[in-house]
Amino acid sequence: MPISENRKAFSFPKSEKIKLKKQIETLFRNGKASQFEHFRFIWQLGAATDDSKIKFGVSVPKKKIRKAHDRNTSKRRIREAWRLHRHSLKEQIADGQTLFIFIIYTHTVPPAFSQAERGIQNGIIRLAQAIRASS
Repeated sequence: MPISENRKAFSFPKSEKIKLKKQIETLFRNGKASQFEHFRFIWQLGAATDDSKIKFGVSVPKKKIRKAHDRNTSKRRIREAWRLHRHSLKEQIADGQTLFIFIIYTHTVPPAFSQAERGIQNGIIRLAQAIRASS
């Protein structure tokens, strides 16, 4: 695989981010929730809205981690772990469907990257199992 294709495979484009307030509200109202380690995964399979199979969002509550720079660092680490490991989840999603997923960090201490990566990996594995079971 050429380097340019490899970079594209691991990119995290805007089309894969949940941006619309309506999509977030629908996800929180109708989505399924699962807790894995210090991460709460809220997810829902829906009809494809564009060419991306996954729409992703992340939150670190101010109530849990008070300092803004710690929240931003935590979100950055979670997004990076997601970007590196989301590919195994894409294979589980049927054509014509989109997986909407929102991850909330629920611990009071900012995660190290290794902790975030381990939690996201375990969450993706369990989420893939749940998607297979619901299909």
